[in-house]
Amino acid sequence: MVGKSPSKTVCLAWCTTLGVVDRRHCMSQAVGQGASGSFASHEGEAAVARDAGSRPVIDKLHPGAAADAELELKLMTDEQTLHAMLASPIWQKAARATTDRELSSVYFDQDDFSLIKSGITFRIRTAESGRILTVKSDKNGGSHALMRGEWEVSLPETPAKRENGARSTELVNLLPANLPAELAERLRSKELRPMVRTDVRRRTLELETATGIIEVSVDEGAIVVGRKRLPIAEIELELKSGSPEAIYLAALELAAEHAAHVSIHAKSARGFEVAMHQPPSFSKGQPVEFPKSVSLDNAFAIMLQSAFGDMLRNAPAARDGRDPEGLHQYRVALRRLRSLLSLMRRLVDGPTFEMLRAEAKALMSRLGKARDLDVFVTETWPRMSGAGVDSDGAADVSDAAEELRRKAHRDVVAALDDKRTTHFILNLGLWIERRGWLSEARHDAIDVLNGSAEDFGNRTVQALRDKALKKGRGFRKLSPDARHQVRIAIKKLRYAYQFFQPLLKGSSKRKKFAKALANLQTALGEHNDRVVMNRLIHTVLETEPSAKAHLAAGFVLGRNAALLADDDEGLLKAWRRFKASN
Repeated sequence: MVGKSPSKTVCLAWCTTLGVVDRRHCMSQAVGQGASGSFASHEGEAAVARDAGSRPVIDKLHPGAAADAELELKLMTDEQTLHAMLASPIWQKAARATTDRELSSVYFDQDDFSLIKSGITFRIRTAESGRILTVKSDKNGGSHALMRGEWEVSLPETPAKRENGARSTELVNLLPANLPAELAERLRSKELRPMVRTDVRRRTLELETATGIIEVSVDEGAIVVGRKRLPIAEIELELKSGSPEAIYLAALELAAEHAAHVSIHAKSARGFEVAMHQPPSFSKGQPVEFPKSVSLDNAFAIMLQSAFGDMLRNAPAARDGRDPEGLHQYRVALRRLRSLLSLMRRLVDGPTFEMLRAEAKALMSRLGKARDLDVFVTETWPRMSGAGVDSDGAADVSDAAEELRRKAHRDVVAALDDKRTTHFILNLGLWIERRGWLSEARHDAIDVLNGSAEDFGNRTVQALRDKALKKGRGFRKLSPDARHQVRIAIKKLRYAYQFFQPLLKGSSKRKKFAKALANLQTALGEHNDRVVMNRLIHTVLETEPSAKAHLAAGFVLGRNAALLADDDEGLLKAWRRFKASN
């Protein structure tokens, strides 16, 4: 039986028990676009300081965050939409009058682009008020999705020699005094050269809300790399004090009526991609770090923030489409998010939670076709259409599949740019910041959430293992559909194990289980690739390619059928090893 969500009285008592700094903010204002009813409830170690004079709080649950950090989100759009967004009622809430500035920024790097490849930017910005040297580092932002390290220093009025020339010795001797030593050493290790310039018209205003103060910057202009120019049309929202939820609330209001996609993709990164002749980089998810004796509530906050951050970091590469790994890693992050929400189902029940689950599932569905065609065009078809297959026919199949792939990637861009996706991403970020699962937790889940994450992890992994074993009974005789259900169960088990692995006690027995689990998932995945390949070959043939293409496709279908039959022994071997591990 589904338990009801806690009442306001229960929620306030819960906040008091956890030691929230300001109980008045335990029950937050309702959130638009499907996030109504959420409230902020943070444990004492992660509580947000609300007074307007404080800096943005760097959550202790996000290890690695620098004392000097910026917390920023962008809404990226086109020039026409940007102008339309300027009519939003949100501008009337500005605490201070808007200011308009012309900014010119030069970004430096070493000849091998080693700084930007390491997530470090070195910038000189010039405005009427003077020049500022800024160093930023992605790796010094901790695990929070919107945070990165930032250090600034005002430069002397006298322009530095060769600032736009070939050398920058003078500049690296003027680094911010509080810059970490390892970063300073890195910047001084090799000569820096100007690589990218941005010319921006910036309108800035300050919004003061109940949850924090944010600086909103409307940027128009261009990124200049040699003779190439990329347009800039974006709104930056930077937290100056208070809770990050202020950023999401403002972004939701701005994006309510206009098409804009959520991004953390820096202008400098866009410019360096052009300079290096490379697509946006992808990011593989890294194991999360947990504080000692972490509660389940805190563990969920850390794991959700990790998956959310991986989605944001991989969105530019997924939209670009030139490197298939970008879309793959975006889908991996989205799948990790869906797995986490699935793990929370027996503890959480509420409209916002269910909305997020439904939207995550819908987005995953919209991205699936492009990923399948990526694998077909770049991996399975080239591998299967080699020796013995007519090269002209194979090329015709590849060309027809490539056309389908291009269309599928246009659909990916449409999906990621869709207002529905923008609202989903912003509401997800807000829900994570507010720990919305606490407001929608079932009555009997409060003690579990306040209890040990390690205990919950052990119970969950064991339960999912038992479920997978049950679905796989009589594995040899299972139908293809039944084996597909086993594959889904194994994927859920592996994600759960990876989530909680840092908390689970290591042993040779545990390592044996992890290896057997990974090997079984790989074997099932390769088998599924062959099944998908058959389906895609028939889809390609529906486009009516040449007669040679039909012959090549028929040959490969026969070859693939033999391999599918041969898969049985390998799958059975992997399944038995998994059953034997525990």
